[in-house]
Amino acid sequence: MGHHVSAVDFSSSGLDKTRQLATKAGLKHDPSLIDYHEADVVTWQPTQPVDVVVMSFCHIAKDDKPAFFANLLRMLKPGTYRGAASVAGHGSAGRVCVPAHQWQAPSP
Repeated sequence: MGHHVSAVDFSSSGLDKTRQLATKAGLKHDPSLIDYHEADVVTWQPTQPVDVVVMSFCHIAKDDKPAFFANLLRMLKPGTYRGAASVAGHGSAGRVCVPAHQWQAPSP
């Protein structure tokens, strides 16, 4: 038994890359396994709450980060352990890991 994955990206080219990587990894293009959404990752919500949220190279504008992280927490099933929210970036930004259950929006 595997996982169902929802891939979300702002751009169709990002989703095309995701499909290519899935194919290269030997994953089928089966909608019961992976569904793809071209959407605003700051506001997108799955149709059902999820167990885990994983982000990779998700570049979010500074002003959008509070809404983005709040939205991620709303995606999780009630009672789900809210582990680390991780945003990977390029250059000097590096990686930022914050325990999601302790994350608070910065003061305005």
